[in-house]
Amino acid sequence: MRTKLSAKFIFFLFLSGIVFAGCSGKEEPAQSPSPAVQDSMMAATREAEKRAAPTGYIAYQTQSGDTLTVVAAHFGVEISQIKYDTVLDREALLPPGVQLYVRDLLEETSRPEVLFFDSDIVFSPSVIGFDAMAFADEQGGYLAAYGEQLKRGTTPGAQILYELALEHSINPRILLSLMEYESGWVSRKPLNELERFYPFGWEKKDRGGIYFQTGWAINQLSRVYYG
Repeated sequence: MRTKLSAKFIFFLFLSGIVFAGCSGKEEPAQSPSPAVQDSMMAATREAEKRAAPTGYIAYQTQSGDTLTVVAAHFGVEISQIKYDTVLDREALLPPGVQLYVRDLLEETSRPEVLFFDSDIVFSPSVIGFDAMAFADEQGGYLAAYGEQLKRGTTPGAQILYELALEHSINPRILLSLMEYESGWVSRKPLNELERFYPFGWEKKDRGGIYFQTGWAINQLSRVYYG
């Protein structure tokens, strides 16, 4: 028994020595790139800097399956807004790696003063205390005297607009602003028959008047705002 144990113990020590020897070896330091490789890297860097995109453009290298039409659609630009150094067929497949310069339209946003807050779009607490009929009367335009025949009887146009705005959670102020922009109903009389029949500019037969036009305007705003 002692002989067997000794043999096993000697084998264990031998195996442990092999394992620890493999772990204790010094790791070889990483080799620095050769001068030739360094020169190649520097040349590539200089070439990339030389090919930097012009102001207002972004650089893009074509990939397999690209055409000018595809690239234009991807970036949301016209083909005329893509610059390139070689003659390219608009519809042909482009080889991968062709350098293009695409007009950067992300920087061309609307001016801040024409943007609306959420509270200006939806029927928010900002509407509390707002009287659409009183406002229309103050402005003295066509809307102030306008009434439309509904099932309940003749109803003031400003009241119809306000009730539809409340029902669909749209701010009545923005509806009045759109109406004024399209037809001038809020501050003046219509200048022609189109303005008189279509206060929101939606020219569709049998859809004139405040009820149908306001409903259409609300639908357009809701589609844009809620997606």
